[in-house]
Amino acid sequence: MKRLTDEQIDFIVREVNESQIESKELKEDLVDHFCCIVEDNMRQGNTFEESYKKAYYSICPNGLNEIYQESIFLLSSKRIKIMKKLLFASGFLVVFILLTGIFFKIQHWPAGGLILLAAAATLIFVFLPLVFLYFYKSEYSTFLSYKMKYILGYLGLALLFTGAVLKLFHLPGSGWTLLISLVVLNFGFLPILFYRSYKGSEIKTKPANSFTGKLYLLGLSGLALFLTGAVFKILHLPGAAVLLGVALIVLNFGFLPVFFYSMYKKTTN
Repeated sequence: MKRLTDEQIDFIVREVNESQIESKELKEDLVDHFCCIVEDNMRQGNTFEESYKKAYYSICPNGLNEIYQESIFLLSSKRIKIMKKLLFASGFLVVFILLTGIFFKIQHWPAGGLILLAAAATLIFVFLPLVFLYFYKSEYSTFLSYKMKYILGYLGLALLFTGAVLKLFHLPGSGWTLLISLVVLNFGFLPILFYRSYKGSEIKTKPANSFTGKLYLLGLSGLALFLTGAVFKILHLPGAAVLLGVALIVLNFGFLPVFFYSMYKKTTN
């Protein structure tokens, strides 16, 4: 498997840094994006120069500064501003209805269940779609694989919350809905999310080391085990306690210490 050398990564970093792009996050994402596509092309037998040209043409055929102009337009366009307002308004509405429903439930007042149901519906059909649509639209890459994390993320969370609501109100279909959400999140969203995060950190902290890979592997394993254990617990399936216990050990004594230690090291360097 062909991998980029430090010199080749430095070349890509210089090319991106020479553009008009000011956002550090956008620059890092572009470098990550370039490196992934160049490596894919090199695996097909192309040279670095050929692979870089193909990547450049696919990402920014009219130049890197076009991405800068598009990012400025994206952040300042009227539609994005409206979406942001709707996002904050729907977020406030979800929290307001949810807290009201919980209060009604605690006080054993009527309509508590209906209010919680309204909160769940607002969360699933209004807030979550707006969140993932905003990030989906903000993704500059035209490759579907780079946007799949948003599609799978929304689908998985929507199914998870829907299954939880169905289970809470003892409605049919809750078990299958929760299990499908588990498959989508554990085998779709989380692997893509952690792989993209790992690739980004690998490029930023070259040369690549096994420490970063182990960190993201621990995070992925812990979250997947926790989600699986939680769904098993809700559905009263065997093995839930073991899964949750293992998840707790992996997250509390594996991922979290390593993650916060790496964050601490970054701040002290």
